[in-house]
Amino acid sequence: MKNLILYSMKRHTKEYLSAMLSILVILTHSSCTDMFDSLKEFATEETIYPASFDTVAGKIGFERVEIDFSRNGRIPSSQMKLAKAKKTVIECAYFDEPLVIDSVCSWVNITGLSEPGEYTFKIYTEDEDGNRSVPKEISLVPYTSEDLEQMELLSPKITTSSAAALIEWERKLSGVSFDCLGYSYAYSDKDGAVQTGDESGDVPSFIIENITKGSATDVRLTLRIVPKKNDVFILDTIDWVSHVPITIPESAGEVIFLKAPASAYTIDLNTSETSSYSFSWTEVEGIESYTLKVSTNSNFASGNTFELNVGNVSSVDLSAAQVAGIVKEGSANCYWTVVPSSGNAAVTTQTRGLNIYRSLILSGMWLFEDVSDLFGATIGQPLIGVSLDGGNPIRPVAGQHANDKAIFVPQLSYLTCRHGIQPGIGENYVNEYTVAMNINLSDFRWFSIADINESNNNGELFISPNGELSLNGWWNSASANMTRGTWHHVVYSVNLEKAIKIYLDGKLIKAISADASWKDGDYALRSELQLFKDDNGWNDVNDAHVSGITVWGSALNDLEVAQLGERNMR
Repeated sequence: MKNLILYSMKRHTKEYLSAMLSILVILTHSSCTDMFDSLKEFATEETIYPASFDTVAGKIGFERVEIDFSRNGRIPSSQMKLAKAKKTVIECAYFDEPLVIDSVCSWVNITGLSEPGEYTFKIYTEDEDGNRSVPKEISLVPYTSEDLEQMELLSPKITTSSAAALIEWERKLSGVSFDCLGYSYAYSDKDGAVQTGDESGDVPSFIIENITKGSATDVRLTLRIVPKKNDVFILDTIDWVSHVPITIPESAGEVIFLKAPASAYTIDLNTSETSSYSFSWTEVEGIESYTLKVSTNSNFASGNTFELNVGNVSSVDLSAAQVAGIVKEGSANCYWTVVPSSGNAAVTTQTRGLNIYRSLILSGMWLFEDVSDLFGATIGQPLIGVSLDGGNPIRPVAGQHANDKAIFVPQLSYLTCRHGIQPGIGENYVNEYTVAMNINLSDFRWFSIADINESNNNGELFISPNGELSLNGWWNSASANMTRGTWHHVVYSVNLEKAIKIYLDGKLIKAISADASWKDGDYALRSELQLFKDDNGWNDVNDAHVSGITVWGSALNDLEVAQLGERNMR
């Protein structure tokens, strides 16, 4: 009985387990199927966002900004390779809606930013599904009309006559707030005709004519300026309009106003292609004839003064030869005026500055720019390179900057210069000349940079162990010395009847008086000038880098030496 009961329990247990297993399989299959069906409702595909711009940098203009997005510069959209990116999107709180550009830009120009204040821009790329990149952000403050309104125009100097007025500024308008490139003006004369004019430069000076005493005349002045914001120039040149009211008092007398040339105008006979130069002024009733005066002296009583009675006209042209005669002894800061030759002597006159540079004829120029013809001349005859036994040859080297060429002149090497300058009448040698060079010395010692009289027992033009430039024997009197390892522009201007002047980087550092007893002496040029050569003892030598040598047959003055760099004579 016990065994029967046990068998029955085992049989029912197996049947139970089998049934439970079948139910579990059915439930499991049913549950898994339903579970994955439910997950499909919530699962999404992985989103890959477009690449963002690699940089952001901006500049401001007038009511606009320019923003750059690429380190490769402003390249076409076709060259902008940012993964998935198709569009450029820019957001700003000042915008009604985002700015969307249908391409990937390397830069943008955003205009219409007339509201003063800081603009914060968020810049995205966007893909074809509207997904945006991580934004780049930049804040800029554009220049606006409000900035312009806060500026004040310097008051001009106004000189009035019975029917005209001269409006001029006595110094440059360019300064902390802006650079002035030019100006224009407009006004209505007493007949109702609108008169206009314009000039370049930042020192306005003009005359208004045919206006009525006691009545106000409004002069509309427009300056072409490039403003600054936070000491940085903006991108744009803009017009700044101001109004200058002019009223001629009843007591105003007659004035001869000078029209052209403008104050501090420069006539450079070296560069000008003009064969004549125009001078003009205002006419005054009662004057029958005018005299033009141009002088190297402001009182027109001394110095070299040119005078010309031009008759009853208000302008005259001077030839280049006439102008050259005024500065035949050297370039000068000159003056000009117009006075009555006859009639109405009770008239006020003006004087203006006028810079005149005489024509300087180069006798020789050597720039060492052609390695295949190292000693060839730009002007004049080729130099001759000489190296003594035991000395290394002169060789080409880099100059002062990337595009400059130079030579290295080692010890026991020198250059022979056949300058071609002819002695004056009755002279054996050349007693007036100028020698200039760009030179760099790594060390200082007694160094003869020119041996002029080879029969003398020493060189003539020297540099001392202190870097002082001088003649042999005139020491410890220079206002400045050379610096080791530095390029310097050195000039010796020689007039053996007056003085030998030495210049360093455009500034006079030493003047040694001379007189007629110096003529045809040790410092008078022979037909050949030996550069970087000592006497036969060769005890005063050095290594030198030289990037240019020039020679003139006249003694340059202070004004001319200062201008050498401006005219880029090398």
